[in-house]
Amino acid sequence: MIPDPQRTYVLEFLNALGPAAEEFVVAGAQAMKFMLAGAHATKDVDFVLDVEKLRGEAIALAERLEKLGYAAVEGARNFQFEKPIPNSPEAMRIEFMAPEEFRRGERDFRVDVQRGVHARACTGGTIALAESEVHQLAGRLPNGTEFTTPVRVIKPHALVMLKLLALDDRYRNIRGPAEAKHDREEARCAKPPRPTAAANQPFPERPLAPPCHHAPRRSTSAAPPPSPPSSPAPDSARRTVTPPTSALETSRRSRSAPAMRARSNRASRSNTTRSVAAPASSPGPARRYGAAR
Repeated sequence: MIPDPQRTYVLEFLNALGPAAEEFVVAGAQAMKFMLAGAHATKDVDFVLDVEKLRGEAIALAERLEKLGYAAVEGARNFQFEKPIPNSPEAMRIEFMAPEEFRRGERDFRVDVQRGVHARACTGGTIALAESEVHQLAGRLPNGTEFTTPVRVIKPHALVMLKLLALDDRYRNIRGPAEAKHDREEARCAKPPRPTAAANQPFPERPLAPPCHHAPRRSTSAAPPPSPPSSPAPDSARRTVTPPTSALETSRRSRSAPAMRARSNRASRSNTTRSVAAPASSPGPARRYGAAR
């Protein structure tokens, strides 16, 4: 629902309209309050007007607004009205919109409602009038009297469509350079909600834990998984370790010693055999052939 104090003055306005209040459809951000209880919205209230029916009503809107204390917002060309809220720094602002097909012309975005009251041409305004439903709005009037009245509110899907069309209109600024400043202001995001008392409190200070000098520092990088234990290699696959040079020389000599002794023994036996087989007496000097005997 629309929060106070804006709800009080919406009820006051609808009560002053009488039966003509059926031609006013709540749209814009305040319509979200009827769908989502905690929705954040701006403080102004937007109404889409059924212009054709209002033109035939006997009520004079300009006179009712003036009687309630509303005045046209400067530069709004009689489609925005506001009044101060007593005992409050806030102001109550209402804005009138109407389907775009009723606008004055291509270069004038206003729609004539009644004498002294205009509406802003709204792309998709016909959708808001067709896709609306009745809600009950209850509260207190400014004099403290309890008051409940039916109010037409745009449906959720129509509200989303209306917002998308409005953003497209404002960001493309199809109304020309003269309305550029107004369009930029209208296209701005809603103001953030006011900070609460709890939000203004400083964060509680927590004592820091004493540093631990003995605990090892944890590594931020993931440690590789441990490698499985390797099985012993078979004897045939074992690798030999090359001994130093002095050891090689000693080993070579120890292996060649028996062979050298064997060769020495064989040589000694051969010499002994030849000496035994030799004749006892050596022959004399050889004779020459043809020598005289």
